[in-house]
Amino acid sequence: MKLKHLAIEISKLNGFNNPKIELEQYTTPGDLAARWILMTAQLGDLEQGSKVLDLGCGTGVLGLGALIFGASSATMVDVDIDAIDIMLENAKSLGLEEKVVPMCKKIRDVGNIDADLVLCNPPWGKQKQGADSNFIESIKSLCLPTYILHSSSAKHLEAEFLRSSWHVQKLLSSPFDLGAIYPHHKKRRMSTDATLWRLTPP
Repeated sequence: MKLKHLAIEISKLNGFNNPKIELEQYTTPGDLAARWILMTAQLGDLEQGSKVLDLGCGTGVLGLGALIFGASSATMVDVDIDAIDIMLENAKSLGLEEKVVPMCKKIRDVGNIDADLVLCNPPWGKQKQGADSNFIESIKSLCLPTYILHSSSAKHLEAEFLRSSWHVQKLLSSPFDLGAIYPHHKKRRMSTDATLWRLTPP
């Protein structure tokens, strides 16, 4: 699948109606999500028929993008029922609802999931320090190849996984468009720098 086609399909998906600042809800841009998904395929972690786990799925950009690529199923986990509802609407619009397994629960309560890889864009801790800690612990517990997007200024992620003997690979850094969706955003368009990491268990 070509990058441009995948990016167009992902960009058609509905975003958050009323994003919650406490959950740091931002939609991953379609072009970045498409690059991310194709990179997982190029590195051999996403294949036709793969089972994907999208941790903190939001409106479903990553998991649904993987399904568009050819994954067989996507378990979509988010604490916010409103996000889950939008994700299910997006899945239905693509005719992929039967391949989606929705889970509305806290990340620390996920437990073991039958999956081949994890896709994750967690809260970066800009509103609440340590907001990503449950995601990190869940990823360690799942012990699956993981592709995670985080703030380029975050130093703890790489250190945390190296301490646990995981292989850590920096794949790309890219501007992440924040839009102007929250009251504290003073400009029409805002962006920050994000880094995509590949984490593989020991």
